[in-house]
Amino acid sequence: MDSATVRYFIALCGLLFPSYGWAQQTTTVVFLKDKAGTAFTTTQPEAFLSLRSVARRAKFGIAITERDLPVSATYLSALKAAGLKIGKASRWLNAVPVFGDTAIVNSTLASFDFVKEKRLLTRLFPEKAQGRGRLPASGIASVVSEPDYGLGAKQVSMLGIDKMHAAGLTGKGVLVAVLDGGFQRVDVHTAFEQTRSREGFKQVKNLIEDVPRASPYDMDAHGGYVLSCIGGYYPGKFVGGAYDADFALYATEDVPRERPIETFYWVLGAEQADSIGADILNSSLGYNFFDNRSQDFTLAQIDGQTTLCTQGANMAAEAGIVVVVSAGNEGRNVIWSGKITAPGDALKAITVGAVQPDSLLAGFSGKGIGARPYIKPDAVAQGTAVWGYSPVDRLGTVGGLAGTSFSSPLLTGLLAGMMQRYPQVPPSAWQNALHATGSRSASPDTVFGYGIPNYTRLNTYLAARYGQGTTSVLSVYPNPAIQGQDLQLTFLATGRAQQLEIINMLGQKIASQTIDAGQTFIILQTKWMATGQYLVRLSGGEKTGRSKLLLVR
Repeated sequence: MDSATVRYFIALCGLLFPSYGWAQQTTTVVFLKDKAGTAFTTTQPEAFLSLRSVARRAKFGIAITERDLPVSATYLSALKAAGLKIGKASRWLNAVPVFGDTAIVNSTLASFDFVKEKRLLTRLFPEKAQGRGRLPASGIASVVSEPDYGLGAKQVSMLGIDKMHAAGLTGKGVLVAVLDGGFQRVDVHTAFEQTRSREGFKQVKNLIEDVPRASPYDMDAHGGYVLSCIGGYYPGKFVGGAYDADFALYATEDVPRERPIETFYWVLGAEQADSIGADILNSSLGYNFFDNRSQDFTLAQIDGQTTLCTQGANMAAEAGIVVVVSAGNEGRNVIWSGKITAPGDALKAITVGAVQPDSLLAGFSGKGIGARPYIKPDAVAQGTAVWGYSPVDRLGTVGGLAGTSFSSPLLTGLLAGMMQRYPQVPPSAWQNALHATGSRSASPDTVFGYGIPNYTRLNTYLAARYGQGTTSVLSVYPNPAIQGQDLQLTFLATGRAQQLEIINMLGQKIASQTIDAGQTFIILQTKWMATGQYLVRLSGGEKTGRSKLLLVR
């Protein structure tokens, strides 16, 4: 529009929204110097982390440190007492967003000696809350042993996911967190009925604090597209790689805008994933350019450590989460030199580029930066002609998708299925396994990374290093567990049938099941069990396995 129109529009908005003041209303992220005064300790992590999260860390020998402690309530109270409006704090960054007039915020912060640093991350433009009409839920889709992959057959066969499913690996017992911009109609769409029917959505949260929003189910559909590649189940149309996994869904992306504060919300999402005990985190979000071009990232900042979301991705991996992120769609962007976006530069994250169904590179796929001491992307998967859900209605509409946003969740589905079989593989080892077994493992580059992963090669590699799914006769995960939570019992495969028994503290056998020869795991539902301690015993094989199990409320 012409300059006169622009001036009129700005003046009009000043009348309509006088309390916001476009030039002044901002979000400033305040970094605190320490965590003095926090009420929490590293010796009692169950006070701020779920039992599943604590168990995941204990399982892999990952220490809980001061970085994991919640931000000092003393500092937060002081900020609020000074009249500042604050949002949800990040424990990993030891930081909190402050919303308000720039001059007032800066003046007020100057009086606090516990403020280490502050960063202006966005100017706030007011917007009404978004929503949609509710739709009635439809019937439940039944799971079949050999699903018809329909239009999505190629996207799963490229990775060998169909063979993985044939081996009974569908992500059972694995918790996948998805960070995105919304999950529109996932609560009613046919493709997710199987997950809803078994209460597989464990947590759904909107973490965008400075702009009013409705439920993540009423927000943007991008996260639903992504989720359908992992957990969608619509035989005859498409089938996700890990349709029996559980999910935690976090809206961290403000889709109508592109603002640096979203990288802070990304970290909040990763922290939520850690707190709930997620095993895998998928993020199909990438950041480089913003609405305020003065805040754009530079390629020099895509260095594996500078941007907040990249820091968050590395910290999530250090906490024991397998982090899978998209490489971004800037492959044809000359201004960006066709490179990856943040957090795809995170060293400890698995960064996924995109290929076509014929395995040739998708032109939009972001490429790694050659000057870095590590290779990105880590892998590629199909990113064009990908089939997933469409939020048009609840009746099962599907659509074709394109982007590294969808190659990333396809790989996440493969990893979730493999994690079901190999729950004892250290989180950091999954990246190494992909590097060793990718189709280009002998000659990786910054275009295809280590190539296309494959179930058969990955399974052979892991079996040689970790046995048939476990290094012990019997393992129970998570343990301790919350009563009602599904557990995975994993054991060494033998050439003969074994007997699994559960015994209570009175010595009474309350359940038993025959384990077939060659079987390596079962999913144990605990809804019918009371809280308390149990003995799980496996006999009939070459060795007898025993494990104590503690169920708590």
